[in-house]
Amino acid sequence: MRELFRFIHHIGKVADASGGKRAFYAVLHIFGIALAFGFGYCAYWLIANFSDLLASNLLTILLIIPGIIICVAAAILFVLQGVVAQIFTIIFAAVGLKNPEQRGGNIAAIVIALIGFAIVIGIAVFIFTSVL
Repeated sequence: MRELFRFIHHIGKVADASGGKRAFYAVLHIFGIALAFGFGYCAYWLIANFSDLLASNLLTILLIIPGIIICVAAAILFVLQGVVAQIFTIIFAAVGLKNPEQRGGNIAAIVIALIGFAIVIGIAVFIFTSVL
C-alpha cells in the first residue's frame, strides 16, 4: 500500500515538474521499464526451469519460491514506476506544450519517452522471438 502512495506522489511530482525536469523523469522511467522487463524475465525463467532446478536439489525450492515471489512483485512495482509513469509523463508533457517557456523541455520529454518505448518494445520483441 505504501508503494501505491509513493507512486501517486511521484506522478504528482511529474505533473508539477518543469519541462527539463520532465525530460529527466522520462530518462529515469526508461530504467524502470528495463528493470520491469528484467524482473519479469527472471520470474519467467524461474517458473520455466522450476522442474530442472528442483531435480538438481530439493533444497533449492527454498530459494526458488521466494525468488519467484520477489521477481513478480518487483516486476509489478517497476511496471508502475516505469511504464505507467512514462505514459503520465507523455500526457503531462503534451499538456505542458502550451507554456512557451517550457515547450523545449516538454518536447524533449515526449521524444525521449517515445524513443524509450520504441527501444524497449524492440528489445522485448527480440527477446521473445529469438531467446525464448
